[in-house]
Amino acid sequence: MSVSAAMAPSTAATDDVGKQYDWHFAMLHDQPRNRAFHQAIAHSVRRSAAARGKPIKALDIGTGSGLLAILAARQPDCSRVTAYEIDRRLAAVAVSNVSRNGFTDRIQVIAQHSTAAAVRPADARASLLVHEILDSDLLGEGVLPAIRHAAVALLEPGYRAVPARAVVYAALLEHPGLPAFDRLAPVPGDPVLDPRGPLKRLLSPGSALGETAVYDVHVDDEVSLHGGRPLSAPFKALAINFESLPGPEGQKALIKVPVTATGLVHAVIFWWEAQMEADGSREIMSNTPKCFGGVGSGHWLQAACLLPVPRQAFAGEELVVEASHDDNSLMFCLRPSVESVPSSLSCMSGTVSHGSSHAAMGDASRLQTLNCRSRNLALWRAAQWVARAASRASLTATAPVIDIGDGPFLSHLVLRCLRSGSVLAVGGRPFRRLRRQATLMQISKRSKGSKPSFARSPAVICLERSQEAFELSCKWLGARGTALTPSSGSGSVPDLKATTGRRGWRAEVVCSDAPDLPSRAAGALMAEPFFSDLDGDWGEAAIGLFWSQVTALRGALTARGVICPGSASIHGELVSCADLWSQRQPLPLRSCLSDVGCFVLMRLIAVIRRFLKGTLAASWSS
Repeated sequence: MSVSAAMAPSTAATDDVGKQYDWHFAMLHDQPRNRAFHQAIAHSVRRSAAARGKPIKALDIGTGSGLLAILAARQPDCSRVTAYEIDRRLAAVAVSNVSRNGFTDRIQVIAQHSTAAAVRPADARASLLVHEILDSDLLGEGVLPAIRHAAVALLEPGYRAVPARAVVYAALLEHPGLPAFDRLAPVPGDPVLDPRGPLKRLLSPGSALGETAVYDVHVDDEVSLHGGRPLSAPFKALAINFESLPGPEGQKALIKVPVTATGLVHAVIFWWEAQMEADGSREIMSNTPKCFGGVGSGHWLQAACLLPVPRQAFAGEELVVEASHDDNSLMFCLRPSVESVPSSLSCMSGTVSHGSSHAAMGDASRLQTLNCRSRNLALWRAAQWVARAASRASLTATAPVIDIGDGPFLSHLVLRCLRSGSVLAVGGRPFRRLRRQATLMQISKRSKGSKPSFARSPAVICLERSQEAFELSCKWLGARGTALTPSSGSGSVPDLKATTGRRGWRAEVVCSDAPDLPSRAAGALMAEPFFSDLDGDWGEAAIGLFWSQVTALRGALTARGVICPGSASIHGELVSCADLWSQRQPLPLRSCLSDVGCFVLMRLIAVIRRFLKGTLAASWSS
């Protein structure tokens, strides 16, 4: 019998959807995970039925494509499985898989979150809970609230859970590169990160230190490739019993951790081991990194809890680490001593986030990009070229530069270039910057068919497509004191406009999904549509969006206007990556032998179909 599914896009039109489910491909090819679930479900169903003297009902929370529900339903002692899946596409795949494997009468797939289910009568409740809503930091997918609701509404008292409990392990890590995940480091002389520039007025002194925040990391790569160094041996931090949950307030533990090497503690890295059955079963599912004795973390990463301030540690001393959790996250912090910590104080108290106050600049990947000095210098040189090109586009003044990049950073660089006198020549002859005398057609919202008004034109127009990005751009460019002027528009993006109040070169920030710009007035279009990873939204979609925006705004350029970047080249190389390749192919995936010697062959032959209609279908063979 076949008990696996995934999606493998076959055309460019469906490729983004396939990448959206990359995690599902990797999960279904995680053989240790599949083997652990297969054996634990078979054992738990048989023991629960023996204890009750009759076949049991099972509940599967987060069924995905239906693998775990089918593993439960194929057991003779399981009479009924109710499976919940919040992702409607995956739920549709699960329904198809259930039907093709002949379990329609025993498995019910419900396309909603389990916490939306009503309380069931006692005779309709399940005695076995199967769940795999765990992430790299264990609790980020809401496993505790989901089980807490199920224990009240959907499960019998004394239910069994697979997995039954989890233990969190941690270690101290030195890694100078990790703070770039959640904070901008001021760098004197850097075009973007100069502490005397907008960074000074945008971030308070305290926020420059960052906040306690958790990020997914690949610990083995960080240690072997990126300069990370463990400063302690692994230590047990917390334990969570899924059959007897802690309260919503969570738990707290204080651990004395011996330091094994001198260095700066930048983060506490952590991972978990899940015991599949509560009665001492040896089946374990874990994301323990290899550098700490694991055999490989399967499709999971690990997690790093960044400290607000690095802590100097010396070999031989003991640091007091506080580990705590609530319903949604785990957190670690360093304490001066065990005695100095009040019993009511926890890492979870106060302001704790999965991103610091710098997160307004973007997510962790974006912050790492902004912290790259070589990239900032390259953009500075590009801004100088664009400013000169915009000056050449008009004989009387600098034609505006339209910034369609992500955030205010390119606009800031162009303005800085203009204000610093970096526009030195036009057509080989000296060019005197005209600040107060310049008058151009004003780039602003106006009703269709009206005559343009003439006023001092902004040197840069920063186009944004969300109110959050608009507000950040206003703060960064110094437009905070300008009233926001709503304009007429029927798009999904609110139409807003603000102008910097400075004399001389000014910037205008516009938020609109369809900006109304006069034709042949702008000197340049500028963006940064490139990322370190040409995959999914970070690459193809970004370049595609830039392309479509340039096409839509090309009419706003003067005859001598320029587009930056004007071209790009993508280089590739043939490599051997059998594991990654196999995750996207309809190839057989072998599972384990069960305890009764029944061999289960897992095949991966699902495909995406009818993408334009937003539906997925999977074909399974038995």
